[in-house]
Amino acid sequence: MIYKFADNREKYLGMGESAAGLGQMMGPMLGSIFYSYLNYFGAFMIFAGFLLFAALLSYFTLPSSLNVKLDTMSAEDRRMSVKIEAKVPYKWFFSSVRNIFSLLTCTYVCLIF
Repeated sequence: MIYKFADNREKYLGMGESAAGLGQMMGPMLGSIFYSYLNYFGAFMIFAGFLLFAALLSYFTLPSSLNVKLDTMSAEDRRMSVKIEAKVPYKWFFSSVRNIFSLLTCTYVCLIF
């Protein structure tokens, strides 16, 4: 889906990579601190709370679709667009085989870590 937002591609990829790098640096350190004070179950519950907070924050702050302006669309997409501004729903991220494959490989890499 990054090809739909080519003008900000580097910004979005950089933000994602920065978040992943920060998580890989901070995760083991925070995990060992929580584990030493709270044991396994307590550390697990703390991180489950972090994930629940992030999921709720994402649900309530992210819009239901992304907008694409006609000047950033290709000629073919512009012809297929019925409205002046096309709505880009988030379900498009899960409708592409390439996106599904990348999500599955990222999940596999996270499980290996």
